Amino acid sequence: MSKIKIPFEKRDLLYGAWITIIVAALAGIIGLVGISTKFYDPIKQIFDPVRLSDSFFYIHHQKIDNSTDSDVVIVDLAGYSSRMEIAQVVNSINKCSPKAVAVDIIFPQIVSSASSEDSLLVDTFRSCPNLVLAQRLIKGKDTYSYMERSFFADKVECIEAEVSFENGIVRSIPAANNGYPSIVSVIADILGRRKVRNGELINYSYLNVPKFDIKKISSSKDFLTGKVIILGDGSDLRDYHDTPVLFDGVTRTSGLNIIAYSLNTLNPKMGFTTASNWVEMLIGIILTYLFCAFLASPIHRMGEYKDFYMDGARIVTLVMLLIVSYVLFWVFHIYVYLGYWLVGWGLSGLATGVFYKLYSKR
Repeated sequence: MSKIKIPFEKRDLLYGAWITIIVAALAGIIGLVGISTKFYDPIKQIFDPVRLSDSFFYIHHQKIDNSTDSDVVIVDLAGYSSRMEIAQVVNSINKCSPKAVAVDIIFPQIVSSASSEDSLLVDTFRSCPNLVLAQRLIKGKDTYSYMERSFFADKVECIEAEVSFENGIVRSIPAANNGYPSIVSVIADILGRRKVRNGELINYSYLNVPKFDIKKISSSKDFLTGKVIILGDGSDLRDYHDTPVLFDGVTRTSGLNIIAYSLNTLNPKMGFTTASNWVEMLIGIILTYLFCAFLASPIHRMGEYKDFYMDGARIVTLVMLLIVSYVLFWVFHIYVYLGYWLVGWGLSGLATGVFYKLYSKR
């Protein structure tokens, strides 16, 4: 059986450039059509982010190991209904000399609540070292917005931090929101960890999140000493968010878990480098050109089996790039976005046909 030889010629270097330009023009036309009519929305989806990182994290999250963040402990207040009980929990934590206490709960002013309970809660939080209180910027219609805060925030010495997450699937570490620091960045500063990079991916590799049963505090006080304690309500479904991985069989998990995973990502060798949008676009253009010049253009001259060879070339290059992306992701912690190249990969066959049709009429 004879080997398949791709008839590459020097002119394909020029042809590849023209085909890449046609790919860009076709992509632009499809994008404009997708904006103007819902009928073509499925085509427009090729411009949406292709999140290979979701697949990578999904696979590695299933590999359960003993990875843990020894500086952070979560205390779940689910089941504690009264402010008196919460004050007692916080008081017990304070006796263990924690490094800081971060509260992922917003306590509104409740008219019906007992003033004695509110006073006890305020006094207890006033004794917390490095207290971090949650706040949330609520955006209304037009330009109207207001800040949701705990009623005692102005009565205690604390740092207020945003607890909002991105809409949809939470992939990135929550950063500043309209100038307000995120709870992750504030806790990271207390722990002496690096700054959050804009749009930085959360490392969703499996993490054994340390969770403490406050009822056992009498027998394990040392477990909380010198740690950052994050208080929250793990049963509050309003604070559940979509993620790219499974937690107990579902892709939704509490904000407490997302905060813990985000903080762990800021540990040495746990973060990922992501290129800027312009660099990713340039990579997509270069890969599209190489595919068009060295494969699409010469393959188009291979007679009646050219479509078969083109499909084969697409499959091979796709598999190769997926392997390279996987190695870059897990070995070097570099995330390469392939969405722009996939646009060129998908339109290269059509663009090559258009080019040769126009070229033959010269």
